[in-house]
Amino acid sequence: MTRHFWSSPGRAAACMLSLLLGSLPVSVPVFAPVLVPISASVLLLPPQVHAQEPAPVHAHSASLHATPAAVDAMARAFGFVIGQGVALDMLAEAHPALADEAAGAREAFDAAFPEVEDKLAAELRSAFGAAVFTKFRGDLLERVTAARAKEPISADEAEDFLALVLRRAQGEGIEQDILDYLLAASFAADPAAEFADGFRQRFRADGSGKAQGLKLRLQLPRSWTGGDVDRPTAVQRWVSEGGHGNAAIQLDVRDARGFNPSKNEIARFIAQGGVRELVIDGAEVVDASAYSLETLPGFSALLQSTLPDRPGALSWTQMYQVFFRGKAISLTCTATGKSDDTPSVEQHLRRIQPLCRQVASSLVIEQLYD
Repeated sequence: MTRHFWSSPGRAAACMLSLLLGSLPVSVPVFAPVLVPISASVLLLPPQVHAQEPAPVHAHSASLHATPAAVDAMARAFGFVIGQGVALDMLAEAHPALADEAAGAREAFDAAFPEVEDKLAAELRSAFGAAVFTKFRGDLLERVTAARAKEPISADEAEDFLALVLRRAQGEGIEQDILDYLLAASFAADPAAEFADGFRQRFRADGSGKAQGLKLRLQLPRSWTGGDVDRPTAVQRWVSEGGHGNAAIQLDVRDARGFNPSKNEIARFIAQGGVRELVIDGAEVVDASAYSLETLPGFSALLQSTLPDRPGALSWTQMYQVFFRGKAISLTCTATGKSDDTPSVEQHLRRIQPLCRQVASSLVIEQLYD
């Protein structure tokens, strides 16, 4: 189904202004004239235009979770990429001796965030509608390009900007909400690649509170936003797409009442259907197998469940659990969606399963090395 959120003039204008204000590095004086709001009428085409406009064929299709807040964030990221590209063109024009360096900086950024402009464009085209997005993009490029001649850029400013673009290729010097969607769009088809390419954040629990005395370290993809969860066993939860997505990773510590099973006991536990006794009502154990972290035995399980607090919602969960000093430490990766669209939800989980294995493998229990 085609998704259009911007029939409201107020919402359209706010999104447009948000995009423009985030589009260019304002620390470089030459870019200041670009920060001129494009008329909100760009996005005020009648809703029926969306239905009449045939959908063009593009290399990328929308795959991110598109709430209004999420699309606002995508628009800022798209404006950032467009603005940086125009800035590099302008720099190479003004300083031909730096043209090769500008091309190298562009290549480094494009390698770090592959095809991100086209991928973000696909998301915004789906959200705005093809007609609105095409007009918006054209007006944006026209105004940004027109700003080139209004103020010269010095050689020192040009070299500083090239250094900044190279830092951006490492994920530095970018506002977090923009970086979230550069990464989310770039790696939507292969979330594990974000982690493998080194875009990571690190988490440490010092043993207090819900960690129940355990000192834990974990690495996660950088575009997933962490926060506390109102659950007695949840140490932390991270949500995809800068907190706007339909996938979550959660770290839990439970009191296992002194239970420290051996590998053989885990094997019997799985064979006897013990995993089914641990899951919540409404959950189905699709698969379970033995798992270990370092020397610690445990199990992995694939679960499908309905969500009692969200009627009509369905989740697929990959779970890894190990036991240490009478505590059960679990890491779960969950994809959620509509209960009448089970294949899409399962497919989403299958995409994040390799990432889940990477994150689970990064878990360090510090006391294990005491």
